[in-house]
Amino acid sequence: MIEDGHKLTDLVQARRERMPRLVDPRDLMLGAEAVSHRDRTRRDLQFLCELGAAMSGVGDATTFIRRDLERIGRRFGLPGMRASVGPTLLLLRYGDDDVAVLDLMTSDGGELSMDKVAAVYELARAAERGDIDADEGLHRLHAILATKKTSNRPLQALGIALISGGVSLLLGTSIEGLATCLLLGALVGLIKVGSEDWPRLWPFVPVVAGSVATALAFLLIGGGTKISAVDVLVPSLAVFLPGAAMTVGMIELSSGDIVAGGSRLAFAAIRLLLLLFGIVIAEQLIGWETSASSSLNPSDFPAQLIGVTLFTIGVCLNAGAERDKFGWLFVVVIAAWGSQQLVGEYAGPYLAAIAGAAAIVVVSGAIESRYTVNPLVLSYTPAFWLLVPGSLGLLGIEKLARSDVDSALGELMVMLLTMIAISLGVILGLFLQNSPRMHDAVE
Repeated sequence: MIEDGHKLTDLVQARRERMPRLVDPRDLMLGAEAVSHRDRTRRDLQFLCELGAAMSGVGDATTFIRRDLERIGRRFGLPGMRASVGPTLLLLRYGDDDVAVLDLMTSDGGELSMDKVAAVYELARAAERGDIDADEGLHRLHAILATKKTSNRPLQALGIALISGGVSLLLGTSIEGLATCLLLGALVGLIKVGSEDWPRLWPFVPVVAGSVATALAFLLIGGGTKISAVDVLVPSLAVFLPGAAMTVGMIELSSGDIVAGGSRLAFAAIRLLLLLFGIVIAEQLIGWETSASSSLNPSDFPAQLIGVTLFTIGVCLNAGAERDKFGWLFVVVIAAWGSQQLVGEYAGPYLAAIAGAAAIVVVSGAIESRYTVNPLVLSYTPAFWLLVPGSLGLLGIEKLARSDVDSALGELMVMLLTMIAISLGVILGLFLQNSPRMHDAVE
């Protein structure tokens, strides 16, 4: 889920080497104090650019990144600074000094590890409080991004297997279904972590994972295993389901960030289509041996609690997180799952999705503000997998490919309404905790 991004580090290094050499001819006509002020302003903007690039690599909403950068700019003495953030573009303008910075940023090389995410956001909060200046901030940011941590790929693959098993228990699978999900999840994990050395081939990864998992599921069904293919494919492919990307995209659209939200939803749709393509290939080669309809029944409480535990352990193993991250993430996941279950008993699935998303944000925010661990974005991103809007989209698109148009449109509408519910839940959670991320910087 969350891997080290080498391209992001290389981009930051190149920008660090490039920016100090910029010389404005107007500096020759200014006094030493004015030159010092201009240099300090440029250094502040350089730090904000590199920090924004790192936060973008995490997958945070551009709306929140913009507000964070503007608050830090005000703390640095740049009250007129404005930020415009896109998925791969960052524009900072400081009007009082007629300084504008246009910067490109990317996260194509992969995602930051869980520990690096925590360090980046701890740095951002320190800058927002005024505890550090731009020079110290740049030094610490470069040190964070340059830190190399040996990844344990077998443990990452095991983490994906546990995520698959945990989701299957939450959905109410049988013992045979659980064993199948663990097997398929481990196989998908090996494919995913084995492809990290070839990031340019990422479009093939969900296709191959979807094809291999589907083919093996069909073979097991043909061999007499009493499972439904759909019931084991959704948990097994959970790490490829872009539920968080869909929800963040909806948040950006609701905040008026149309370009960022639209492009993020397009990315999520492409990820689902690639998974579908892999599933269809396997279906054509082997044949669909069972009904596409789900045979799941709600699990009892102990089984669901075990599922939540397996899921959280899997997330931490896959992310290579330190042991102290597990307890905090487990609290967030339990809060999301418990709120969703409780409200769902009385108010239906959509209000349950709102409650689950709001609980994620409120609990994550309380942990971050009180204990300064596990920033909000780090806590709620994995927990979104439990709300599974992406799996609904996968089922809907699969039915559409099988010409079951009426059923497919119904599934896709459920997915859309679920995304809207989760987005509203996130906004409600931010409002309830009076998060600064709900407010634009004021002069």
